[in-house]
Amino acid sequence: MKNYQAQICLEQKAQLGEGPLWDHDKQALLWVDILGNKLQCYDPETEQNQVLAEIPHVSTVVKRANGGLVITTPDGFYSFNEETKELSPINLPEQNNPQVRFNDGKCDPAGRFWAGTIGYETKPETAKLYCLEATGELSEKLDKITISNGICWNGDKMYYIDSPTKQIHRFDYDQATGSISNKHILFDVGPEGGFPDGMCLDQEGCLWVAFWGESMVRRISADGEELAQVHIPGASQVSACALGGKAGDTLFITTAAVEMEDEVNAGKLFSVKVDAKAAPTYCFAG
Repeated sequence: MKNYQAQICLEQKAQLGEGPLWDHDKQALLWVDILGNKLQCYDPETEQNQVLAEIPHVSTVVKRANGGLVITTPDGFYSFNEETKELSPINLPEQNNPQVRFNDGKCDPAGRFWAGTIGYETKPETAKLYCLEATGELSEKLDKITISNGICWNGDKMYYIDSPTKQIHRFDYDQATGSISNKHILFDVGPEGGFPDGMCLDQEGCLWVAFWGESMVRRISADGEELAQVHIPGASQVSACALGGKAGDTLFITTAAVEMEDEVNAGKLFSVKVDAKAAPTYCFAG
């Protein structure tokens, strides 16, 4: 098994770093600090981090095919104009439900934006996984979720994480319709490991999965075999990761500082060169 050691690339601490997405046009990393209420952009060339906007509990960000960004906040999906900083609601399914907030999400190969929720008190099975169509229509794909987290697609498969299960699930996925079926356990962490959180996909069809509480990212094959570990020094709450950089072989890793005052590197942004390259990421088609 291959082992990597991540390095700090941004000393500035996030309360809850999340949602990293490599922007090929900007050659920069879009990411959020959920509890710090920040939508951000990190340029690895200049090592500068820009706060694009302060948005309460912004939880994930995707690019929009016709320009601009789409984000999730506690109540739902909004478009974000980078020039005017204007937020425009698209669909707000949790507008009248203060018990939950949106969490992680990504766009599928057809340009749908999938994002799930988490209960503020982490009450079991109160969260859901939603799918936003280009038309603005919304469907509920999964219910009885506790902490909706990482999601990726590869061909006719979708990979998904509900963190407290300590499992990575694989579904059959129909790109034409967006339907999912045949839930299968791809990887089971077991009682000793951390909690799988955010993840990304490489060109070989392997998953890079952040493990909350374990100072680690694991690379897991499409067959569920653990191929590599990335160790993150001084930060146990590893929340998400994204492949990017000029060559597509830099793994960017977000962490959390909240309630981790004793950890010197908690909340910092990390990166490491890996023997893999980023799979394509997708824009919202709406």
